[in-house]
This record gives sequence, C-alpha cells and structure tokens, in this order.
Amino acid sequence: MEKIHEFAEKNNIDIRYTTLKCSCLSIRFAKDDYCIGIDPNKITSSTDERVKLIHDIGHCMTDSFYNTHSPCDLKSKHEYKADKWAIKKLLPFKKLKAFMKQGNEEVWEIAEYFKVTEGFVRKALKFYENDFLEDKLNEYYQ
Repeated sequence: MEKIHEFAEKNNIDIRYTTLKCSCLSIRFAKDDYCIGIDPNKITSSTDERVKLIHDIGHCMTDSFYNTHSPCDLKSKHEYKADKWAIKKLLPFKKLKAFMKQGNEEVWEIAEYFKVTEGFVRKALKFYENDFLEDKLNEYYQ
C-alpha cells in the first residue's frame, strides 16, 4: 500500500479516508490535480483496498471521468479505461504469463501472489483474452 500512496503523491493525487455513499471515488479538481476518497468502513480487506485505489488512480492517470448523470455507455467507456490501466499496473501480462507457466493457474493462486482480489484476476484474464483476440482479428484482416 505504501507504494500506491507514493505513486499517488508523485502524480498529484491526494488520497483521503472518509465516510462516503460508495466505497471509493476519484475527482479531478483541475488539470493534474486529483483526489481519491475511500471509505474504510466499506473496504473488506487490504487487497480490496489496493484494487479500489489502483482503479481510481487509473481514472486519474487516464483522465477518465464522468458525472453521475452520464449515460451508461459513457460510464462504461471511462470504467474500462481505468480498469485497463489498473490491470496493466497490478497484473502486467508478462509477469502474469510467467507465473501461470509455472503451473499457477487457479484464480485464487494468482490473486494471492499479485495481492489482488479474485474478481480483479477474473477481470484481468477476460481483458487479456479480449485483447489477444482483437490482435488476432487485426492480423487476419490486414
């Protein structure tokens, strides 16, 4: 967690622990000036906190923000960008592939090793699967 907080600080992202209606949210005040609010009462574990913080840092790093009244398609676009950034940060493909080649293919094993939630691992595996298929389709049609 210390590295996450250091990364946030270096990138002008203030992290505040406070009471919220949701577990975690990110806000952009101005260009390169961000804040992430996280409700410690809604965090279930240190890995849950880690994943939520990285996801919201992903919103800041990719400048993927929307307001609560945005249409679903816009929200999903920004959530995807934040997820993609977070996945590449916490589960880089080469490290994930190397770990799995050692016979560690269970979701819980991957989650434990990379210190993330099982849900995050499933999302990452789906992301990399879709990314791989997209690359193959692009090769085929070129």
